Amino acid sequence: MAPSQESETKCIITGLLTSNPLRCTIKQLCNDFYNTTGYNIPFRKLGFSCVEEYLRSIPGTVRIIGSGPSAEVQGVVTQNSAHINIMVAKQKKDSIPAHKRKNVKVYQQPSTSNVSTNNTTKQHFHHAEYDDEYKSKIPKRIQNNLRKLIMRFPNGIWCTKLRQEYNEMFREDLNYEKFHFRSLIEMCTDLSDIFRYIQPTSEDFILYDKAKAIPSLNQNESANESSDVEQVEIDWSLGSELIPADVVQYLDEIPRFSLSDIMLGDYLDINIGEIYSIDQFWVFPKYGDIEVITNELESLFKRERNRYVVPELFLEVGLYCTVYYANKYHRCVINELLPRAPGYVKVFFIDYGSVGEVPVKDVWYLPQQFAQFPCQAISARLFKVQPNMDSNQTTFKFKELVKQAELIAEVMTVERQSTKLEIYLADVTDPGGIFYVNDALVEKGYAEYCKKEDTK
Repeated sequence: MAPSQESETKCIITGLLTSNPLRCTIKQLCNDFYNTTGYNIPFRKLGFSCVEEYLRSIPGTVRIIGSGPSAEVQGVVTQNSAHINIMVAKQKKDSIPAHKRKNVKVYQQPSTSNVSTNNTTKQHFHHAEYDDEYKSKIPKRIQNNLRKLIMRFPNGIWCTKLRQEYNEMFREDLNYEKFHFRSLIEMCTDLSDIFRYIQPTSEDFILYDKAKAIPSLNQNESANESSDVEQVEIDWSLGSELIPADVVQYLDEIPRFSLSDIMLGDYLDINIGEIYSIDQFWVFPKYGDIEVITNELESLFKRERNRYVVPELFLEVGLYCTVYYANKYHRCVINELLPRAPGYVKVFFIDYGSVGEVPVKDVWYLPQQFAQFPCQAISARLFKVQPNMDSNQTTFKFKELVKQAELIAEVMTVERQSTKLEIYLADVTDPGGIFYVNDALVEKGYAEYCKKEDTK
């Protein structure tokens, strides 16, 4: 039995509003109704003087915000909405005049009160089209960017924040209007192979990676809090369009700085990297490759950094990467993933010896061409001195003495197996006042000479 005109009209409106889950104007709804059916909303035949009056009479189908020409409408989601949506769309297809038919896409909306993640429940998070050959009008490049972005948010992202995150990550606007969508969520529902979504509030949606299960949310949880999300294992050996071919792959190694050409008694022009103590700090050659590395990374990433975005799912301990820190790009290796600090990883700056926690949005793949340079940081200790007070005070004074100083290191010991140097460190900033940092620490009472036999 064919549905009555009243129930049929309500069903079509339900389908149209489900395909545009956020608000639209009454005028837009009227246009969509006509483009879908070939006739206008029959409000007069249903006993109403205007469309708005009719829509207000069906609060179980439509929620109206405002009044008059600027009024907006939003669909009221029920468990049966998606089912009715598809059923009516299929019934109406053949009744639309051929010259007025369009490639109408009908989207299924999940119930917000009972979201299922069972793979057998197919009514959630999928869309059906009249045309089996339908393909999204969003360019593949942007689709791939969105895949990379959503992988960085395993616990979901509010739809209203998607545009901002996209802009920050790829330095371009996510202009959904350009692709003829009326809202951002409408565009996201069009990309059903990338996104899942739920609507926990009437004002916004949470988007999830289609490749993962949706974490369960209750009233005390949010999209930004941790949850038990099914993890997808990545097989790097298989390759992926998300892993550029010209990058340092997971488990590849960049060699340490070779000490084979450094001999006892050599004098090295150095800069100081990270200082942990007088027994453990890092130096790098003053005339080494750091400047070349930094300048070439800057030049390349200004042009092509979008190519090297690392989805969070691909971050692994031991992966060499590029990190943006202090307005420069640096080579790093990931030391630790931080499950208690979502969105951050701990990295080691291989050219300076520093360790830091950085946001994953500032991490990129390291292009293979930068693996030809060995790690510039060299582990070192001061020769024949040790703290004679609180080691933190000694370390602080050491940092103070070498800050912005021109330094030359005399090599006293070369530990080739551990790639570590023992050095006598000279401050040559003032040619008329050259002094040894080792001796200055002793003279100022912060250190003492070791009692062990002189290894010189």
